Amino acid sequence: MPEGATVRVFDDYFPETANWREGDQIVAEIAEHIYTKYWEHKWHGAVYAGAMIRATKRFIAEGHPSTEGSIENDDDLHIFIRWQLRLPATTNGNVLVDAIDAALNSVGAR
Repeated sequence: MPEGATVRVFDDYFPETANWREGDQIVAEIAEHIYTKYWEHKWHGAVYAGAMIRATKRFIAEGHPSTEGSIENDDDLHIFIRWQLRLPATTNGNVLVDAIDAALNSVGAR
């Protein structure tokens, strides 16, 4: 991936992701959007978002190539959780896609 370019991925069955290169790393910023009006989970969206942030902190402590996440919620209806996954710049596209998908599933499962 060339430096200075950002590739945004937004698909039905894949997390919203912005990908770019910083030096010898590819940065994948993963964003999860919780729309609380139609949220069907036993925990409130804000509680779930907090749990996702704690999961990213645990992954960092375990040595995973992640950064600590952040929560954005300007109103009570929309909650955005964002964190970054950092991989070597030599990572090919298929491995990057698999890593992003695995990161979201792992954070959501914790």
